[in-house]
Amino acid sequence: MANYRLMIVAYEKDTLEALTCALGHGKNWAIENFTNTPDALRRARTEAFQLFIADYNMPEINGVEFLDQTKELHPDSIRVILGGHNNLDALTEAVDQAGIYRIVRTPWNHHDLITTVEQALRHYNVLVENRHLAEQVRRQRTELARRKLAIDKLSKNSNALVNIKWSEDGCIELDDGEGSELEYSLAID
Repeated sequence: MANYRLMIVAYEKDTLEALTCALGHGKNWAIENFTNTPDALRRARTEAFQLFIADYNMPEINGVEFLDQTKELHPDSIRVILGGHNNLDALTEAVDQAGIYRIVRTPWNHHDLITTVEQALRHYNVLVENRHLAEQVRRQRTELARRKLAIDKLSKNSNALVNIKWSEDGCIELDDGEGSELEYSLAID
């Protein structure tokens, strides 16, 4: 089973075959390739891809426009554009627009291409992990706010819990009666 799904889009069949061969050799990547952007976009709407590689020179829409559309479909995916020296200025200007990770100049060096893809997939893993951790923090903050509200409500209804002091990090600070403060954290499942 493949660890990653890659989509390669290039108008020239020789370019497409060379890319597929270079990237498919010895790697556990599921690679799908297309010679036109409409078919590639239809497929991108039905399946998640971690990496898109597109040739800048495509007849329907150029590679940057294609990658920009994949950004809307798969915001976490990584996008790489292929282009020659004659369109390098246009590619450089479009990097931010489509969220392009890297420009690979044609003709490419196979080792550099594979290294770029490996780095891109590691970057993808970091993005996904960061998104997961951010969501976990949001859930924990929501739970902490819920518990704080419950404790505040309880303290208003009970004489035993009238002097709750909250620290900046959400912990409860209690006076131990000897002038030093103890700090308790609420465990969040």
